Amino acid sequence: MRIAIVEDEALIARRLKRLLTEILGTDIASLRWLPTLDDALEHLESEVIDLLFLDLNLYGEDGFHLLEQAVAGSFHTIVVSAYTEQAIRAFDYGVLDFVPKPFDRERLEAAVDRARAVLRSPSEGAKVLAIRRSGIVELVETAKVVYLRGSGNYAEVVTEDGKTFLHDKTLDRLEQLLPPRFLRVHRSYLVDTERITAYRTYSGGRYEASLGEETVPVSRGRIAALRECLGEG
Repeated sequence: MRIAIVEDEALIARRLKRLLTEILGTDIASLRWLPTLDDALEHLESEVIDLLFLDLNLYGEDGFHLLEQAVAGSFHTIVVSAYTEQAIRAFDYGVLDFVPKPFDRERLEAAVDRARAVLRSPSEGAKVLAIRRSGIVELVETAKVVYLRGSGNYAEVVTEDGKTFLHDKTLDRLEQLLPPRFLRVHRSYLVDTERITAYRTYSGGRYEASLGEETVPVSRGRIAALRECLGEG
């Protein structure tokens, strides 16, 4: 398990590292302490992790900023904070658990056990995508996404109300994060298969899928996977 601890108090960070090492032992592949939001954001941009332990007050900065930035990440988050009045808000962001400070080993172990169970089960995928634009982060529910179109190092996210958002992750990266119902039907397209109303075959081995009023191309190499997904395999 690859773990990151985002905590500004060195004493608490050291205690978390010690207890997690005792609880998880050789299950830990990496364990990194990140004392600031900037350190955490940089680490999450460059490294893949499985589990994040997050304080909500980091040198006066709001830890929810990190939750907003990283909500579409492929990792899970456990909040460790004295601000228990923020628990409901934290769970709205999809955190696995909220461990109030001060905490003991038993409470931390219960949170770790929950994380272990989730990591062993098949991923349900991200419930929201974090779209950064004009200095803010907008959260778009994946339940409202019809399809995604690759655009170089970015991806265009098309929603059911006809809006298009530019996401700063590649289509390959988003494919790893989205729920299993999203299928790569073309090198440039990811679609919500539950929204497919029909697919058509044209001469020359061309295929196309209809998603309501929208249509997207389906590559020859991916038509078999689409048929299987639709129960025709």
